[in-house]
Amino acid sequence: MAHASEPGMDTSACATIDDRRRIKPFYELLTNLGNELLKCELAEAQIMCRGQGVPEEKLNTKQPLELLRTLDDMGIIGEDNTDFLKQLLHAVGCIEGKEYVEVYEQERSKHLKDVEILLGRKDQFFVGRTKYVSKILDVFHDTNHVKCRCVLVYGLAGTGKTKLAVESCAIYKGQQKNSATRLYRVNLRKATKADEVWLWTLNSVAGRQVTQSQFNMPLVKDWIKKCCQDTIILLDNADDIIRPSSTSRDHFINTITDILDLNNAFVKILMTSRHPMDVHCLKDLPNFLELKLEPLQVHDSIYLLRKMVDQAQSSSGIAVAGGDSTRDDKPLFEIAKLCGNNPQALRALASRLSSGFQPDKLIEHLKIPALIPKVLDPGSLAASTAVQDERKDFEDQPMVLSALSITYEELPQHLKEVLLKLSVLPTSFSLKQGAMILGRDKPDEVKYDLEDLRKWCLIDKENFDDFDCGVNDDDTYYYIHPLVRSTCLTKLQSSKFYQVAYEDAVRRFFVYINDRLKQLTELGHKDFSRALSKFQLEKTNVFHYLELDMGNKFGCKVNETEQTTVNPTPLPDNREGLYSIFETFLEPSKRLEYYQNRSRVMLSRKEIEGWAYLQGWVADELVVKAKYDDAWKTVEEPLKTLQVKETESGITNDLERARAQLMYVKGRVLVGRREYSKAFEVLQQALSTQQRILGNHSVTARCLNALGHAYYNKADEGFLSSGVDEAHEYHKKAWEMLVKVTDGKPEKHYDAPMYLLNIGASYHQMGKKNLLLRKGKAKKFFELAITNYNEAYELARALRLTNSSNSAFILKNMAMSHCEMEDYEKALPLAIHAAEIREKSIGIHPTTARNLYFIGSLYDSLGDKYIKKDKKTSDQHFTDALEYYNKALKMEMQLGPRGHSIEYEDLKTDLERLLKKRQGDKTELETYQRIFHDADKSAMSPEEVTLTFDSLPDVARQSARGQHEPQDDDDMDVNEADDNSGATRRRAPAPVFMQETASKKRRCNIQ
Repeated sequence: MAHASEPGMDTSACATIDDRRRIKPFYELLTNLGNELLKCELAEAQIMCRGQGVPEEKLNTKQPLELLRTLDDMGIIGEDNTDFLKQLLHAVGCIEGKEYVEVYEQERSKHLKDVEILLGRKDQFFVGRTKYVSKILDVFHDTNHVKCRCVLVYGLAGTGKTKLAVESCAIYKGQQKNSATRLYRVNLRKATKADEVWLWTLNSVAGRQVTQSQFNMPLVKDWIKKCCQDTIILLDNADDIIRPSSTSRDHFINTITDILDLNNAFVKILMTSRHPMDVHCLKDLPNFLELKLEPLQVHDSIYLLRKMVDQAQSSSGIAVAGGDSTRDDKPLFEIAKLCGNNPQALRALASRLSSGFQPDKLIEHLKIPALIPKVLDPGSLAASTAVQDERKDFEDQPMVLSALSITYEELPQHLKEVLLKLSVLPTSFSLKQGAMILGRDKPDEVKYDLEDLRKWCLIDKENFDDFDCGVNDDDTYYYIHPLVRSTCLTKLQSSKFYQVAYEDAVRRFFVYINDRLKQLTELGHKDFSRALSKFQLEKTNVFHYLELDMGNKFGCKVNETEQTTVNPTPLPDNREGLYSIFETFLEPSKRLEYYQNRSRVMLSRKEIEGWAYLQGWVADELVVKAKYDDAWKTVEEPLKTLQVKETESGITNDLERARAQLMYVKGRVLVGRREYSKAFEVLQQALSTQQRILGNHSVTARCLNALGHAYYNKADEGFLSSGVDEAHEYHKKAWEMLVKVTDGKPEKHYDAPMYLLNIGASYHQMGKKNLLLRKGKAKKFFELAITNYNEAYELARALRLTNSSNSAFILKNMAMSHCEMEDYEKALPLAIHAAEIREKSIGIHPTTARNLYFIGSLYDSLGDKYIKKDKKTSDQHFTDALEYYNKALKMEMQLGPRGHSIEYEDLKTDLERLLKKRQGDKTELETYQRIFHDADKSAMSPEEVTLTFDSLPDVARQSARGQHEPQDDDDMDVNEADDNSGATRRRAPAPVFMQETASKKRRCNIQ
């Protein structure tokens, strides 16, 4: 049969979006039938369709294909429902059309039989899903379009979404020649941000580790575009990101839509979730399918129950008591009905029938209302909001929970305890992890209990043999379904024994994860890439640990009156290290949410030192976001409270550590406020405490670095009269301490590029200090700066940080040193590369605006350089300069007066000077002055900015078009008269800290 159109082509009269999404065997059939029906009288067909409830407006069509598609959309016909279609064709005398349908039915039947045979290879009890697998394979096998494709499988918990996905992937891979298909599984449990989803995906498929600070969406798109091998990515358990209440849902849907527009048919995405996406922008795409997985059909449920009982009898060689009673369909029908035909519940109930439980007795138990508590004991650890939220996820499936609850109650007492304790683990676990939670010395001791629970179908082996999951092949991993975990949670109120057992398991879980984080922290100081790789395997456990630790799930609003005050373990001794490593492992909003919620818990328990310490980390995050006023308010109250506590109870190590963290942040804020004398005093106090309590530590090194930054800013503010040498000394000390912390291998620590960058920036400032009187000496300092920048960039490359915002600092600072030596040609590509990185990472930001302005100033300087040598080249450079000045100005307008970069006034001055050099008319200059006036009043939307720029004269407006919007943090300066020439020379700014402060003017970036 001929295809109706070629998917991937532009929409036209002969190839609509609706045509393109229907290129599948059944829709090819409808297309051909539509052509045949054009030869027939349709009056009889319309009468028949009216009797099926087809709306009158849909009947009055001259296009039979449109009518057939209406029947399909209404469910009157379908790929496995062709009875009415044949009746309709018979009524209108379309003989050839009936033959088409018969051929289609034969091919469809053979296809389904082939799929069914393949389905039994991995799991013989995975029944009733042949049609669903077929639909997924249809999308993956479809060669009629060239873009990525995606299938979302959604449905109630326990319907077998992951099993369906795994089976489908295995069958697809088996059907490919040479088995060249790669399968990757990404467990999205606990992923609540769109960027997390794609970061985890990239780390799974790309064979390298990317941190939160390095990540940006273009990295994912670039990988997809370059992928040249057939690949399926299973995004499993995407519940938290797709749920209707998710704040990141729209962002995630938008990124999926963008990915499906990429031309690479090699890449296929298969998702599982309890929630649909249900948006037209996706439903209308030919390469997207949203598939609702329903509970089993009744006959499939009965078949599953009977097959499992027969298998138990066959494998044991002994007749199962009650086995004959499963020959009767009636009780099996009732059992299936009472558990909602849910496969997870059916398997558990089948295990009861296999052990001799009579069907009639099982039905009696199922009819007793399940005692599912609505409120957990407020005095129990299980009262944590994080635990309650997990239980609430499945309250809409009472029949399933009831069926599983009955199975749980039938367990021997020791297996009840084992299952309850293991339910603490939020994801799959190894024998070793299971033994640790159960308090067993030898993993093999646990194996027998796990195998017994498997026979009861309350636990399962994780089988991702065909997938590259990053798990050691020698390990055996087990999995407890969320429905079973929820069932366990409902038992906590019914017995003190259950509560004690569960809380013991949670304590062991805390100890295990806390130890793992300490190990990862130590490893991260010596081999960051390896530490990040290991973290990927533990991330779901870590997020669960953090949720229990702070008392509620990520993304949930905290009700102060209901917040739990229970914490099973004391504050770990190594929190500085843990929190430091969170900076690279955790998504920033999750990090801040954890610190805030955790500090509330500490305050509710009246643990003042712990609360103050956590407030210090909250404030540190606010400084990173450049929210200096908020950071100041955050540290002031804890500092006053600690002073009172010291007067009343005396000094303790915990109190001093908390105060040191608060003083460190306060010092950084004071630097931002340009109160340098106070900043030195406060940071020295913090450093003295950290050196005494922590010694050589990454946190101590950061305090040394902050002091260097403070002196650097003071030197810049004081026109380089003092402070440069002190800044250099402190940045060197920070580097030397990092060398000690890493046992002589600083190149593997994620802070290393930053410290070398700052050393280079201090050399740059020394060069500026000598620029007017000792140009030869100044040049040597600039060359030393460039050497350090190059080393920093090579370290960033080794750590795979070259696409991070930190690398943009390095590149721009390197450009600024070249600029100071008037080597603008070398500076320009570095500055542009820095802007490109920022464009992909932070978007509209003061630092980005400064980067654009700097590029404009380089072109401006090149124009001056060629003005006497080559007028045409000079004019082109001036045009390019105006283009980048306009880009910077547009961004400044969107940032508004309170958000202007510190070089905004210089930008206006240089723009006016450039307009005069270009000898534009007076109207052009007046128009720009009006734009400056508008920009000084308030921030503008992109639309308002466009309207404002439309008022420019044609020449200036043309240079303002095509703006790209870079992103990140940088600094350098412009506009200073060169005493040795008549021309105005734009001087490079100098280095700065990672956050933009009002004192960064005319400096490189330091961090």
